[in-house]
Amino acid sequence: MKAACFNLFLLSLFTCSANAALAPEQGLSGNITVLSGVTSNSSNLNVKQDKWQSENALGRKGSDEVSLTAGLLGSLQYTFGDSLDKQLFMGTSREDIVTGSLAFELGYRQQLTGGTIVDFAVCPL
Repeated sequence: MKAACFNLFLLSLFTCSANAALAPEQGLSGNITVLSGVTSNSSNLNVKQDKWQSENALGRKGSDEVSLTAGLLGSLQYTFGDSLDKQLFMGTSREDIVTGSLAFELGYRQQLTGGTIVDFAVCPL
């Protein structure tokens, strides 16, 4: 049973990574996207208001809360080797962004002679 699980693991490792492609030139490549978001909220139930309020104050519009969020999203690769078959990478892949899995990866990619590409990556916290 253990041998069958190990063989299945190896088969899935090689078949899942066969669709990637390395960069056509040696050196750095990648993409970066700047993201921003704004949220706004208005409520009479704001806990920052005074404990004692007049009847007129309860009928008015509550205080506004606005928050701004910014971030970076993308990936960076460094391709090297005599036949450009080795690559170090970090960031979030486009496939992960499309599926909503925003996981940061850090790893190494190797293209084998048959064209298959094998990835080894970790997701640091």
